Amino acid sequence: METFLDLDALSILNGINDGVVIVNGQGVTIWVNNSWDRITGLHRENVLYKTMYEVVEEGFYDCSVTGKVLANRCISSVYQKTKAGKLLISTGTPIFDDHQAIRYIIICMRDITELTEIKNQLAETHRLSQKYIAQISELKKNALRANIVAESKAMRDLLDLAEKVAVVDSTLLITGESGVGKEVLAKYIHDCSPKRSESPYVKINCGAIPAHLLESELFGYEGGAFTGAHKTGKAGLYEVADGGTLFLDEIGEMPLELQAKLLHVLQDNKIMRVGGTKPRCLDVRVIAATNRELKELVQAKAFRADLFYRLNVVPLHIPPLQQRREDIIPLAAFFLNQYNQKYGMKKIFSNALLDQMLLYPWPGNIRELSNTIERMTVTSAEDLLIPDNFGVTPPDYNTSFNDHPVFSEALNHPSGKLEDIVALYEYRMVESAVSQYGSQVKAAEALGISLSTLARKLRWGRSFLTYLQK
Repeated sequence: METFLDLDALSILNGINDGVVIVNGQGVTIWVNNSWDRITGLHRENVLYKTMYEVVEEGFYDCSVTGKVLANRCISSVYQKTKAGKLLISTGTPIFDDHQAIRYIIICMRDITELTEIKNQLAETHRLSQKYIAQISELKKNALRANIVAESKAMRDLLDLAEKVAVVDSTLLITGESGVGKEVLAKYIHDCSPKRSESPYVKINCGAIPAHLLESELFGYEGGAFTGAHKTGKAGLYEVADGGTLFLDEIGEMPLELQAKLLHVLQDNKIMRVGGTKPRCLDVRVIAATNRELKELVQAKAFRADLFYRLNVVPLHIPPLQQRREDIIPLAAFFLNQYNQKYGMKKIFSNALLDQMLLYPWPGNIRELSNTIERMTVTSAEDLLIPDNFGVTPPDYNTSFNDHPVFSEALNHPSGKLEDIVALYEYRMVESAVSQYGSQVKAAEALGISLSTLARKLRWGRSFLTYLQK
């Protein structure tokens, strides 16, 4: 012991910023350096000439590294908490005598209280940031939905599906009649994507560009690739959309020879400019849309089957407006408000006009509805829009509706109101669907309305018919 204490090593250990403890082979603390008191928050009298087991039993430490070193006979580390509330990481190193017995254990202690607090603060900050990101994402999604009118169950379900697929990079195919809002849905998916919403959204109409120019517009060209080409070449829209979304509208109009190249691009995520020799790796999410029946085009050999299946990973079908009549009035109100603000007007709908718009089949879908509202807004001399401003009579309204047995019931009633005719027609449709599908749940899904809406229409129809029979 005297020989050990004569060593200059103790002076060296006293100069170390970390706490240092020397324990003998029996586990008794025989020395601590000057930093130990500060590191542990204890007094050296609490541990000197005591075994580490006694120190733990008296509560100065919650565990002992000494016991671990004596048991394992090798360098060992433990996390310790002192009675003063300090958090430490302690590493014990055994020193053996000539007979390989442990003579001393040198323990180095480092205060990690502050580091642990910082770690906990970082974890809490991360948790809060994730929470705020989720809240911001939800607010953003709600803001985006505010610009899309979707009252019918079919459209609400479609938007729910769109939000789910927006977080992945699967290729999407949007189908539906002309004017149903395919581009609006594609842009909504792009805007909902956490990965791509801040990157470019690029649209190209495959049916609006001549076939011989479509490839260079889509994939770009190198300088001198063809007569009239710019000498420095030009990036195609696929390159412009790198990191974002490329919307291929009217994909059914794409030439067959270009379909093969598009298929390879979708598979390899690489494009080759016209006249180029080096492929370019790109990160682009492709959304395609068409108002044509691609399966029929495949059967007619006018569209590649392999490209169809590659595009149709997640199909999204937008039903025509006449199949989701719950959206007609909200859409009309949305467009009227939009055009009132645009032109500084205060036009409003009459109930009779709303009834007439509900009966109209809207073959041009939302695009026709929007154009009709704009026309009525700018041409009407009065603020109240009436059926005369509509300028369109629902097909066979004066004949076939009168002759139909369903409507003859309502028309023969003294009220003769248009809203009664519409409501009774809807009731008959609902009644027929329930009979056809065998349950109200399946009928509501088939009609694209909520179960509560279906039940309400059934209740109204039954009470109305009971009233007519009196």
